[in-house]
Amino acid sequence: MRNNKKESRQGKKTVDSRRVDSRQDKTKSKPFLSTFYLLPSTFKKSTIYHLPSTNSVYPLPSTYYYSGFSLVELLVVLGIFSVILTVVFSSYITQLKHTGREYRVAETEIEIGIAKGIIERDIAMAGYGIAEDYGTTTFNPKVASATNDNPDTLTLTGTALGMKSKQAQAWTYINGGNPTFGPALVANTNATWGDSREDLNTGDRVILMEPGTKKLLLQGTEWLFAVTDADSDGIIDTIKSRPSNTNYATPTVGTIVYGLYGSSNASDDADGALKPYYAVRYYLGGTPPSNCASGTKSLLRAESTKDASPSNGDPILDCVLDLEVAFGLDTDENGTIDADAWDNGGAAASVYDAASLRKRLKQIRMYILVQSGNYDANYTYPLNSVLVGDSILSTGRNVAITGDLLRYRWRMLAINITPRNIR
Repeated sequence: MRNNKKESRQGKKTVDSRRVDSRQDKTKSKPFLSTFYLLPSTFKKSTIYHLPSTNSVYPLPSTYYYSGFSLVELLVVLGIFSVILTVVFSSYITQLKHTGREYRVAETEIEIGIAKGIIERDIAMAGYGIAEDYGTTTFNPKVASATNDNPDTLTLTGTALGMKSKQAQAWTYINGGNPTFGPALVANTNATWGDSREDLNTGDRVILMEPGTKKLLLQGTEWLFAVTDADSDGIIDTIKSRPSNTNYATPTVGTIVYGLYGSSNASDDADGALKPYYAVRYYLGGTPPSNCASGTKSLLRAESTKDASPSNGDPILDCVLDLEVAFGLDTDENGTIDADAWDNGGAAASVYDAASLRKRLKQIRMYILVQSGNYDANYTYPLNSVLVGDSILSTGRNVAITGDLLRYRWRMLAINITPRNIR
């Protein structure tokens, strides 16, 4: 039995020897060049494998992984970032639109404030420098008139309404027979008030008015005069009628002098259409900017010393849908506006003569429906019509808001002014 075991061991040894020899034969053509190998980090666990210095075969891991992201992982990350960026940009675009809308609304408010200031001043100064007696001339202006055209128009008269003329804001009075000019308490009796807006200068064209009767003063048939500084001492001391350029013969202390325009417009002196006052007309017209709603116009202001109903006005407010005018009348001349005497569009006032209108006109109201901001596809105006007027006073009219007009915001501006120079 021992012999059998011995033979078995020997047989096994012979087989193992053959197996080793067989391995050696297979690896002779592929010898290892070093003892240690740092395998690439892509192998599993990034292990440093120790290889024997002999030529025996060392089995390498059959399975390894590459580092990085799979396509699915990249798609997931891109999807997440897309959602985040969509939210961020949506918020940014919303904020940008809101900022633009608020900017346009603020811009509209600024324009409304400027236009309101101009209109209020014009209405308050209506009648300033208007005579109650124009003598032998053919002038007989009404201080205010309107047309009920839906939209309406408003026309005012007065010497101080010339916004394009610095001289229209100036005035003084005669305080000496030379004549020298007031104010009497100013040194050298110069025609200055300490405010350049009210100071007359040499060459300015003026009209003269007797203060008690408010009668326009003439020399012959000429009612236009020029004030000059004849001796160049800085003091206005001479009045000459125009266009004849004749010294005014009968200066009277207290005579009021109203400025009209400057010497740069001297060519107007002989114009037969020239009038001793300015006419200012408010109306809708022109071509508004492209951001305005369809059907809107610009509120225009036109002024002239030659045309009783001036045109070619300058825009003072854009994107206006409607303009309505109403007069508060004191028909019984007791000093207060009659409850039922609000005159839409000036129809009732149109039948009064100039003197009656001065006594009965107590207040002028202007209603303006103006666009606030730009077109907004996500907005709907809450009303289908707007009363451009006052329901209590039964003034104005209803204006329909339909179609694309509903995508705009609208502001109704009401201006109520009592003219200071009408009595």
